[in-house]
Amino acid sequence: MYSDQHRATLVRAERHGGRRRIVFTAASVLAILVPVPVAAAPSLLTLFTFNSHALDGMRPQGAAIAYINNAIYAATPYGGTTSNHGGVYKLKPKLQSAPLVVPWKEALAWSGAPPGAAYWPTDITTVRGGPMPIFFTTASGGPADSGSIMQTDVLPNGTTSNFQIHNFTGIGSDPAVPVGALTPGPSSGGTNGAPVQFSFVGAAWGGSSAPVCGSIYVLASPPNPDLAQPSTWTTSILHPFTQPKGADGCLPNDMTRDKDGTIYGTTMFGGTGDGAGALPGLGTVFALTPPPAGGGSWVFTSLYSFQNTRADGSWDGNYPTPGLIVGKDGNLYGTTRDGGYYGNGIVFKLRRPAPGQTAWTETTVYDFAGDALGTGDGIHPQTGVVQDKQGVLYGVTYSGGAPINPFGLTAPGAGTVFSLTPPTAPAKTWAEAVLWRFTGTDGAYPATRPLLFNGVNGTVLIGATSFDTVKAGGTVYRLVP
Repeated sequence: MYSDQHRATLVRAERHGGRRRIVFTAASVLAILVPVPVAAAPSLLTLFTFNSHALDGMRPQGAAIAYINNAIYAATPYGGTTSNHGGVYKLKPKLQSAPLVVPWKEALAWSGAPPGAAYWPTDITTVRGGPMPIFFTTASGGPADSGSIMQTDVLPNGTTSNFQIHNFTGIGSDPAVPVGALTPGPSSGGTNGAPVQFSFVGAAWGGSSAPVCGSIYVLASPPNPDLAQPSTWTTSILHPFTQPKGADGCLPNDMTRDKDGTIYGTTMFGGTGDGAGALPGLGTVFALTPPPAGGGSWVFTSLYSFQNTRADGSWDGNYPTPGLIVGKDGNLYGTTRDGGYYGNGIVFKLRRPAPGQTAWTETTVYDFAGDALGTGDGIHPQTGVVQDKQGVLYGVTYSGGAPINPFGLTAPGAGTVFSLTPPTAPAKTWAEAVLWRFTGTDGAYPATRPLLFNGVNGTVLIGATSFDTVKAGGTVYRLVP
């Protein structure tokens, strides 16, 4: 099963005219877990190790992490209390006065339960304010076994309540098999007595009607939704990907949103690049522009198709991953799992068109060498990147790094955490640093994009690995770069 990557989004709920108003904001937490050492070497602390049995979570990947009230919520597609179909777990310090005491305390917030109910959670989106719902998609389950969207309310006493707000059918305008995190879409109402309504935009890979390569859909709330109560949300398809070799792409990943409301995303396959196999094409980057305030339709634009080699002869990336971001400079940054000169994947930048132009320009920020140069910089970045206040990019590679092979797999190494520092003029090359090389006992094969906190004294990353050599269920870690 393809691993979607984490991208948590925060929104704020306010009271406005006697009703709760939903306002989308950037994820920002000033204090996290522990004070950050200044000018210290990178340090990693394993907060929790999952057991490899159905009663515990197993192998966090794709969806993994949200942070609410000094607690971490981690989704695992496996484990749980029912038939090994995944769950959402709450991890919290055992002693509030001593958060460095590990392992952290674990509690099950939700467990997948087929048939009929949802299972196999794929990604988390969080909402701040009042009861704090966690929205997450499940790739399977529901009456049609086509996936669901769940809402988990974190109550003031720390307990949770769970309910399904949408069950996918794959029929007509309703897609199937949702993947990735939900991205905030347009909101409306809240003034002059108009009902409040807000929305999310998501990606799906299935459907029984025309789309054969997935689709982008809108999930809309009912008018004046009460986030503390169950409600039924509706979906409609914004853009169907109908041709495996089509220029618009095939199999969309999760998306991101800029300050003007434009949605940006990638597709894993498709486009005009010379791919091979049943799903040709090397992937694309696209944009969805929301309709104007007076009404109208969303506008889909294909921004770039990945190639084997660019027009200038340089090696391009192949198969873009989830986790595309809008950087502080307004450009797009992301990763490809394969491609580049060494074939191990790249971090790329897609620069906005110059004034008067329409073409976006794609360049390589970093090309992973793997073992080719003996640098141990990692192989196969597949979770995208995050960016701190200084413009530094952080991400993980699924394999490579330390010269070990803990599970006897083909790719050596158990993965890395890396950073990329932007150049200072006149330099033009980003500076790459390997912050951590996993060895198995501290985790292996990270498959989630880290959650980044800009603390008072620096940056803290919270992430997860999908395996380990202690219990084989994966870990949740804290890394101070």
